[in-house]
Amino acid sequence: MDKNKSVSLKSKQKYLNLIYKITQQMIAGSDPSNEMIAEARELGSQVDIPEEELINLGLINLHQANSC
Repeated sequence: MDKNKSVSLKSKQKYLNLIYKITQQMIAGSDPSNEMIAEARELGSQVDIPEEELINLGLINLHQANSC
C-alpha cells in the first residue's frame, strides 16, 4: 500500500472513531463539545466526506454548517 493511501485510510479511521464518540455522547443525552464537532468537520473535509453527512447524522445543524 502506498503512503498516501495509508495516510488517507488512517484519517478516515480517525474520522469514523470521532463520529462514533460524538454519537455515543448524543445517545447518552449530552451534547458533544464544539471542539469535537470542529475536529470531525476538519477530518471530514480532509478525506472528502461532505458536510451534509454530519448534518444528516444530526451532529450539526444547518445553521452551524453555514456559519463555520
